[in-house]
Amino acid sequence: MKEAKYRTAMTENPELIANIAPESVLGALYKDRAEVRSQYAQMAAKYGASYPRVIQLQSQLNELDSSINKEINKVGDAVHAEYKAALKSEEMLQSSFGKQKQEAYKLNEDAIQYAIMRRDVESSRDLYEGLLKKLKEAGILVGLKSSNINIVDPASIPSNRLNQRSL
Repeated sequence: MKEAKYRTAMTENPELIANIAPESVLGALYKDRAEVRSQYAQMAAKYGASYPRVIQLQSQLNELDSSINKEINKVGDAVHAEYKAALKSEEMLQSSFGKQKQEAYKLNEDAIQYAIMRRDVESSRDLYEGLLKKLKEAGILVGLKSSNINIVDPASIPSNRLNQRSL
């Protein structure tokens, strides 16, 4: 919008500039100039160009034209300053957006790395718990098979049983 106003102001079309800068005094200056031109035309037609009042009106017209040109330049400068400020603001916003975009990409990459590491931790934990369970089971089985009994003398087969088998 600021650029459009700036380009309109660069046309130096008084009516367009009055529309884009309603707070300026251009409207009043145009109204005054129209009244003075009307008076000038009437007096010049009636009394001629060398009449003192006609010369005074011509001088007044020149002053109004000069004031209008100054106001047009003033409005143009103000609109140009607004445009430059808006352009600078846009550049800063684009720069900030680029930085935010890079941070978002970095956060996304970090989130992906976090998810990968979390999966690794979970699988390692599952593996560890499985191995710990098997270790405990093996410890229990070993505990069941072992006893505090030692063989002091080997057993021998009783003699009366030997006789019964041979029969």
